Amino acid sequence: MKVTPTMRRPFPLDHVLYASPVLITECKRELDDVREALTKDLAPRNTVEKLYVADLANLVWEKQRLRRVKTAMWNKEMKGAVKRVLGNLPVDQWWLKEANNVWLTDPDFRGNVILLLGKFGLDESAIEAEAMRWVAQDLEMLDRMEASLETRFQKTLRAMAEYRQAFADQARIASNRIIEAEAAPVINLLEKRQIKKAD
Repeated sequence: MKVTPTMRRPFPLDHVLYASPVLITECKRELDDVREALTKDLAPRNTVEKLYVADLANLVWEKQRLRRVKTAMWNKEMKGAVKRVLGNLPVDQWWLKEANNVWLTDPDFRGNVILLLGKFGLDESAIEAEAMRWVAQDLEMLDRMEASLETRFQKTLRAMAEYRQAFADQARIASNRIIEAEAAPVINLLEKRQIKKAD
């Protein structure tokens, strides 16, 4: 059976407006929470404003994603940094491997690593510096991406505000025309009465 345009079921507009940029590893509920909070704060009045809110929610989500990526990248590189820094010191290879594996998760073992570093005139910042040396370029790229998202977020907010102002101006002009059109017959009647009195 051929489906004609009149036979198609209309699908919900919000489904189109709020198409999800969520990846498989991410939680869609968190994006929905961001969207709901923005909808509550900005109270979109029509489809155009809903589009602005959807864009804003997606931009916030993209910024959060970049921050998660930066954290994951930093944590991953911290492990490599532990191995590289301790690898230059006279330590047991098993202990080095263990330190590398539990640096982020075992506070006691971490304390032992910091004590060892202290014996060689180093501290935890030696590991952070080594990690930074390896991820600095990638972090700088992610920072630029985040700054670009922030610029787009601010532009979208301004565009929504300008749209609302333009709409309010149009509504005011239209209502003034209606008021003037309704007032005109009253003025004409008053003028006619004044003319009769003058006669």
